[in-house]
Amino acid sequence: MLLASLLCLAYIASAEHISKTVGPYNVSFDLNGSGREINITGPIHSEYLDGEIYTYWDILINKDIVDIYIQKSEKTTWDKLDWEKQIRDNHNDYETPGHATRIIDGSRGGVAKIWQIGGNPHYVAMYSPAVDPHSYVSIISYYPWDSGTLQLLKTIHIEKANS
Repeated sequence: MLLASLLCLAYIASAEHISKTVGPYNVSFDLNGSGREINITGPIHSEYLDGEIYTYWDILINKDIVDIYIQKSEKTTWDKLDWEKQIRDNHNDYETPGHATRIIDGSRGGVAKIWQIGGNPHYVAMYSPAVDPHSYVSIISYYPWDSGTLQLLKTIHIEKANS
């Protein structure tokens, strides 16, 4: 019992709080370990087929073990989307043994465990942050569920910068 308690404390103590300004947002989350290599790309501007402009940013952690993608649209609102269905539809060429609706950063989102053929499992989560219904966040994590991904999903928070 004492050993289990000490291991839990070591696990909690190893969490690193990360906070970055990404475009118009402050993004914060916790991940286990330290010495993270974080690369932020963007803003990158593009447009949908109908001509609506959107901007996106990409946060890559340790090259591509975690990818946090944030997209902001001019007009489209994302807050009412069924994110679990969106994940299933976008990953129908992979085996998705588990998917669910989940609260992420205080908003209803979706999460799935994805198996690529011949590859290791990874997790995909999507949601629209409460701070901006014109934005959505897509998270891909190759960390095991109990060794990084769950902690990331429980602690990610996006707010408007300078607010």
